[in-house]
Amino acid sequence: MKRILLLLPLLLFLSTRGFAAVPVKPLSKPLIESFLIVSKKIGGLGQKYPELANYSAGSNFEDQSELVKFLKNSSAFPEIKKIIEASVFTSLEDVFIFSERILAIGYYNKVNNSDSVSLFQTEKILQANLNNLRANNASDTIISKAEKTLDYVKVQVKIVRQKLDVISEEDKTFVIQNSEWLKQKFTVKQ
Repeated sequence: MKRILLLLPLLLFLSTRGFAAVPVKPLSKPLIESFLIVSKKIGGLGQKYPELANYSAGSNFEDQSELVKFLKNSSAFPEIKKIIEASVFTSLEDVFIFSERILAIGYYNKVNNSDSVSLFQTEKILQANLNNLRANNASDTIISKAEKTLDYVKVQVKIVRQKLDVISEEDKTFVIQNSEWLKQKFTVKQ
C-alpha cells in the first residue's frame, strides 16, 4: 500500500517522458504546496481503489503517458478529476508536467547545495573502478557487476542532465531563494 502513496512522487524520480507544452506558472510556495496536496490525495486513493495499488506494484513508471492513460481509464478517475479540479492544476497531464519541473528543481537544488559526492562524481569513480578491475584482470563476474552498476548510473546521469538543461532562470532563482524550504518539503519522513 505504501507504493501507491508514493505514486506521483515516485514519478518524480523515474519519469523520462513529458507531454505537450502547457502554459508555465511561475514557481511559488502555494503552487508547490498544491502539487503536494494533489499528489498525496491521489496517492491515498490506492486504499479505496485496489486497481491503483495493483498497477503500482507491477509498473516501472518509465512512461508517463501509459500511467496517465491507465489513471484516466481507472474507476478512480472521477475522484482524481475532482481532486485536480479543486487545485490550481487544469488536468492530470498538467500535474505530471509539473512533476517533471519539480524533479528538475530537485536535482538543481541538490547539485547546488550538496556537500556529498554527486551523481556525476559517482559516474567518474565507477568508471575508474571498472578500468582498474579490467587492468587487474578481475573475474568476469565482478567486471559484469561493475559494468551493470556503471550502466545504471550513466542512465541516471543522462536523466539528471536532461532535467537540468530545461530549468528556467526564474525556477533557478526560486530554488536559490527557497532552498531550505524545498529541502523540508521534499525530505521523506520515516
